[in-house]
Amino acid sequence: MNNQQKNSPENRTSRVMTEWPDSLKAFFFAFWAFFGFYYGDVLYIAQQHSFFTTDLEALRPVWEKPYGSLWIIGRALLQAFHSPFWGGALLSGMLTLISWLFGYVFRLRGRFGYLKYIPAFVFIYVVVYHGFDIYYQAETGKLLGIPFCILLILACQAVFVRSFSRKKLSGLFTPPAYNRPLDEWKAMGFILILGAGAVGMNEWYRPYVRPTARMQRELERQDWKGMQTTASRSGLTYSTVAAYYAISRMEDKNDVPKVPIDMLPPTSRPIYLHNRDGKLENARNYFLMDYCIASEQYPIAYELGKADLKTEGPSPFLLKQMVRICLALHKKEEARSHLNVLRTLPFEKDFIETYAPETQE
Repeated sequence: MNNQQKNSPENRTSRVMTEWPDSLKAFFFAFWAFFGFYYGDVLYIAQQHSFFTTDLEALRPVWEKPYGSLWIIGRALLQAFHSPFWGGALLSGMLTLISWLFGYVFRLRGRFGYLKYIPAFVFIYVVVYHGFDIYYQAETGKLLGIPFCILLILACQAVFVRSFSRKKLSGLFTPPAYNRPLDEWKAMGFILILGAGAVGMNEWYRPYVRPTARMQRELERQDWKGMQTTASRSGLTYSTVAAYYAISRMEDKNDVPKVPIDMLPPTSRPIYLHNRDGKLENARNYFLMDYCIASEQYPIAYELGKADLKTEGPSPFLLKQMVRICLALHKKEEARSHLNVLRTLPFEKDFIETYAPETQE
């Protein structure tokens, strides 16, 4: 009797939960760290390029696009990356659920269990490959809208499969009792290899993306020394890194001349950047407004900002730039109008409290 109890399915499952590795749990925490820390600065800048407001009328142009409602949901979810720590947890959680449901729907268990992570890694590699293109002159709602849609479809499929199958859905963080420890170790090795591949791909093919995004965050905090440290660690052979390094020098040292954009020395390495039409873009357009503000070429920056508002629409990043430019040009009424739009956005309270007094007559 005692032997039967020891070998019962309940006891086998209990031993699985306490002794066997859990690849889903490893995947969740690994990519929480990836999106929350390693790639967090990039996704924060993506959030700053994504316009999501409580004013539904202001979102009408997005509603009217094909799949507009899905892109709005994606933009709403992307707001979590105002704090990359929590945004990383959200995105990693979504990809973990996708992997779990994909394995159930397509019966990927046992020695084939590691294959359930393929959709998540396809998403991760696409994000890393596109670099700046995930938010520059792009629909930012796709970034989290697409995984949300996939998750919703898989959830509906799982309900359908469960309705016509006697096979229960295993616990999210409990390996199925029929899995062998070797199967879970194989899945963890698969996660480790492809995760390292994603990091290697970014460091080899897009080494300028993370340093540039970090310097943009440091520029927002006016951390000039931090920008210079980031640039020195990354090298100045990429135009975006070199430009933000020049911006930090102009802002940090009063005796450093304000160098016009056309006088910046050329850099030797190309930047992977595309415009809204999918054509290769001159990399200097990525940092041109920030550079014109730092070099006090405010009229040029103002015209660039007005053009972007017309073609791309507002975003927290662009609205905050326009507030600073309008104040420098003594256009206080226009600066107040941009601040009023920012008041309808989440997470911009600190910026509003800083600049609102300067917009008063």
